[in-house]
Amino acid sequence: MRRPLLFASLLLTLVLAGCNVFDDDDNYTVITPADGNALTTGLYTLQSNDVERSYYLVMPEDTSNAGSPAAGNDLKPLVIGFHGSFGSHLSWIGDTDRYGFVSEVGNDAIMVFPDALELSADNINWNFAYDFLFFEDLLAELDRRGLQYDKDKLFVVGHSSGAGMASEIGCRYGDIVRAIAVSSGALISGGSCVGSVAVIQTQGETDTLVPLGVGASANQFWALYNGHDPDTNIPGVVEP
Repeated sequence: MRRPLLFASLLLTLVLAGCNVFDDDDNYTVITPADGNALTTGLYTLQSNDVERSYYLVMPEDTSNAGSPAAGNDLKPLVIGFHGSFGSHLSWIGDTDRYGFVSEVGNDAIMVFPDALELSADNINWNFAYDFLFFEDLLAELDRRGLQYDKDKLFVVGHSSGAGMASEIGCRYGDIVRAIAVSSGALISGGSCVGSVAVIQTQGETDTLVPLGVGASANQFWALYNGHDPDTNIPGVVEP
């Protein structure tokens, strides 16, 4: 399950240098920072729609993100990752890491991994009814806590149901999200989009949960929306 999100990380290579400071064998300790305003790697909570929600923040080991463009410091990109069904932020980190994404991005971005709510017994999943508000509240909370990041380099990635969330966010918030990377999931609403978000999409031919045709339809939508010919193919960064 690690390879699809590694492909998704190629979306970031235009702005990320690929320096690895996290090794696959690292253990990530889930902590709740004692100081509500101190931003360190760990688990945080916020109130959204009168419900306590959680998210895991991964801060770069250097401190350049603490500066500002006016001070001559380059701000880091911000990557928000949505896990798949039945998962959590633990899908992205430590011994339970399914994706290998954090080690791939390394020190080159700030990463945030929000948690879905339990919809019913043993069904943890994203819900369009309130999770778009959660996304807005999450960004507002990060700003309130004083997180400094490059507002022109906000990226959203996701796997499976999280890819559905990432796709919809790319559509609804394309005026602030620079690009999305989705794996085994697709835009299904076909609603009115805003802005112009860049997209990289990966889909397995034998995926039984998200049929290839669903991914192909989303691919055609994004190509047409961004002014491209969906029938045109050119060599990619990596061999197919």
